[in-house]
Amino acid sequence: MIRVGVDIVQVSRFEKKFKENKKYFEEKVFLPEELADARPEHLAGIFAAKEAVIKALGLKSGQWQEIVISHQENGKPFISKIPAQFQDLKSDLSLSHDGDYAVAFVVFYK
Repeated sequence: MIRVGVDIVQVSRFEKKFKENKKYFEEKVFLPEELADARPEHLAGIFAAKEAVIKALGLKSGQWQEIVISHQENGKPFISKIPAQFQDLKSDLSLSHDGDYAVAFVVFYK
């Protein structure tokens, strides 16, 4: 079984929404460890990753805090938490930023 998900976020649009709804994003979308690097392109990438995971796993939109995006020491992103029913899946995550866009691509497999 293979599941894939992709999402793209316009960084400037995300930054505006984040500033307008900072409390919502801090309470409903991101976890404290994800907010440690508050650069707009970083947060937009994490948001894109969470959306890609939601799409790949067929989750309901809004289950952002059930997904945790972390980074290895070398900077490679990985999914450190997903809903319990998917714990048996392995995953690979790629994030990229270019100009005003951040994109995330995730693959889940057994």
